[in-house]
Amino acid sequence: MAGGSKGGLIWKKIRKYRAQDHRSPERRNVLGLALAAREAGCHVICFARDRDRDTRREEDIGAGIEDAQATFSDLRVIGGVAIEESEAWILALLGDRRSEEHADAKKHLEQTHSLSGCEQKVLAVKEADLNALPDDAASLRMWLRRAGEVLG
Repeated sequence: MAGGSKGGLIWKKIRKYRAQDHRSPERRNVLGLALAAREAGCHVICFARDRDRDTRREEDIGAGIEDAQATFSDLRVIGGVAIEESEAWILALLGDRRSEEHADAKKHLEQTHSLSGCEQKVLAVKEADLNALPDDAASLRMWLRRAGEVLG
């Protein structure tokens, strides 16, 4: 596959990590993704998860990233939580301030930028200028920081 990619997994299809079952399902999903990557011979995992107004999910994903890096020290992790959903990241990439504050970023994206389909969203991301990213796009900036640390 292009760029050495091994493929992808839909979040709900990730085999949860079973060791230390006391961890939250989200943490075990991140660990399960890391295990699947190791088994596939990958050196990097990359993911984003919508927060969907669940602040606990954000905390659990962060803890899962820490767990994965500690458990699989040879695996690099680019991951994070889009607040509240990935469409907020697209809004930020289009230069919209307060993108993480929208109750329905998907609806706002469609109404203000006429973007609704996957192909349109992908094109908007490809054409985005990261230098024009608003300062308040905190969750996207964190994800990009992790990507920069891993990819150099």
